[in-house]
Amino acid sequence: MDFYRRACDEMQESIRLGLEGVENLENGLSALIRVKLTHFGSNREVLRALLRNGADPKYPLSPFSAETKRIRGLDIAWFQQLIRQAAVRVPRDLTPHLPGVLWFFQMGVILFWVTDDSPRQSRTERLLPLACKAVSSLIKVSSFPLMRPLRRPVLDVIKIVVGE
Repeated sequence: MDFYRRACDEMQESIRLGLEGVENLENGLSALIRVKLTHFGSNREVLRALLRNGADPKYPLSPFSAETKRIRGLDIAWFQQLIRQAAVRVPRDLTPHLPGVLWFFQMGVILFWVTDDSPRQSRTERLLPLACKAVSSLIKVSSFPLMRPLRRPVLDVIKIVVGE
């Protein structure tokens, strides 16, 4: 737990600097996630070991556990700031959920990176910009009126996942 807390505290300034001057969601997502990958670069094997139980929210060291709620909250706050900073138009029904969804997206990228055995994680290097572009594009089009019928089931899925 100390490893997580220390890493979180150490990354705050790097995240702030990484988001400084970012004007669009795609670049901001990439910058925020890249800070994490860089910070944890020398500890990939530690993260890999933590993965064995990490998906179980009852495991105290899981990023989804009650014990890691403060760290998760700080991360989600960065995504909230990024959304405001990038001036992304987000539909009202999606607004309260989007920072958490972006946090979860980040967790998926980190999981991919931790298990990426390609040389120097070259698959992750190719994935990150494409995934950030896809997610930011989906968020942009989510505000189109024609997307409302699709948003409803997506929001229902989000609510089930977060336990609402």
